[in-house]
Amino acid sequence: MSNLLNDLLKAVQQKGVSGTGSLIGQLARLRKENDGRGLALEPGDFVKSMAGKGKPLAISAPLAYDLWYLHNHVSLFTWVKEDESVEDYINNRLSFIKEKLKSGASVIYPLRGLTNPQQLDVDTSFSLDAMRNTSEVKNKAEYFVQLMAFEIKPKDLALRWDTDRTYYKTSYKTIDFHGAPLPVPVAVKTDMGLKDIVGYLTFPVGQIGVMEQISFFQESWSDEPNDNDQYRPNGEEKVFNPQPTELFPPKESFETHCYGDYLIEGWTKSEAYAAQLEVGCKGIPAGFYGDKDVKPKGWMRLWILEEDVFPVPGEFIGILCKPYPVPVHCWWYQESNPFLYAGNWIDTENLSSGIVQSVTLEANRPAGSVGDEYVILYHGIPITVHTSDFYQYTVGERVAVLKLGSTATKAEKAFNFTDQKNYGEPEKGSTSTDYVIVPLTYYKEKEAA
Repeated sequence: MSNLLNDLLKAVQQKGVSGTGSLIGQLARLRKENDGRGLALEPGDFVKSMAGKGKPLAISAPLAYDLWYLHNHVSLFTWVKEDESVEDYINNRLSFIKEKLKSGASVIYPLRGLTNPQQLDVDTSFSLDAMRNTSEVKNKAEYFVQLMAFEIKPKDLALRWDTDRTYYKTSYKTIDFHGAPLPVPVAVKTDMGLKDIVGYLTFPVGQIGVMEQISFFQESWSDEPNDNDQYRPNGEEKVFNPQPTELFPPKESFETHCYGDYLIEGWTKSEAYAAQLEVGCKGIPAGFYGDKDVKPKGWMRLWILEEDVFPVPGEFIGILCKPYPVPVHCWWYQESNPFLYAGNWIDTENLSSGIVQSVTLEANRPAGSVGDEYVILYHGIPITVHTSDFYQYTVGERVAVLKLGSTATKAEKAFNFTDQKNYGEPEKGSTSTDYVIVPLTYYKEKEAA
């Protein structure tokens, strides 16, 4: 079975070139070597064979959905530090995800992006209960979180990758059909009607409709240690960790709720974000990820308006995907439903934030030291910083951070994710001279008129 699975994966890798001799040759060979049962309904399908009334019978599951699982582009973990593994990043920097977005003992894991058949580990053993050989397959590919790109702009500057923010809406016009009125659909160019835009978040996606829900969440929601309400708006959210992992999503997850705020529900935009969510968005060049083109995926973009209270500068924003288990599709032995699909830490040109881990009062510092000293988690990394004044902060509090040196000259362009990469991160355990805590509150509720 494992050889057949590997051969099928070789065929899968060549999907998108249907009709070429190489792909047809692979499938023809599989059919011949497996008594005619290896040929799927479409090239690249997963095939399961069984006997039926003396005749070979094959059932297949479409792999067109693999855009979500097998086509990966730029990983959030590209920017791990030299002494840090991907697992360290997840367990330390992103520890709040497993602590807050869980149900019972079930926790959310990132997507494992399969890029090579050898990353599937097949363990075959004899089962006394079933009296036959059984196989357990594990996806050993590295965790992959699609890097969320973003732009944040000062009020008087333009975005670098803007668009006319129009889309084609289906309308109907009536025509005469043999003397009878007949409504026919027409595409009407429509403006999204967005005003006071200050930026956007964007990430590559596969076909809409594969995922039952696509949602986003903010790290700052976890600032209140006992408050999970924002992660669980329905109060009935669940996480599933199939044991052992399976080729298909767990059927028990059907029609359950995903954590976070929904962007997509089924085939449609959620009502809360429909006006500012752009699917298949325009205005993003092929080289937006540097030399990485996201084809055959497209882009989803969430516009940030002046009235929005996200992102909090310096926080992590993530995207969760909850696949449909029905109709069945291959999700390649993922570890959780939903899973973490995309994300990034979001700064502005001048501002970030961090969580206070410890405080050393001035009285306990070496002679001649001025002010208290704080260890904060900046992008999940512990750094030591000072404050701009004598205001005191407590452990667990989110504090505003000013990037020293960033205010020396006026910004001439919008700040985006590539600028954040180039700005660099301070070394672990060192006292940073590039960052300082400042007494700021980023968002405040408007007082009633």
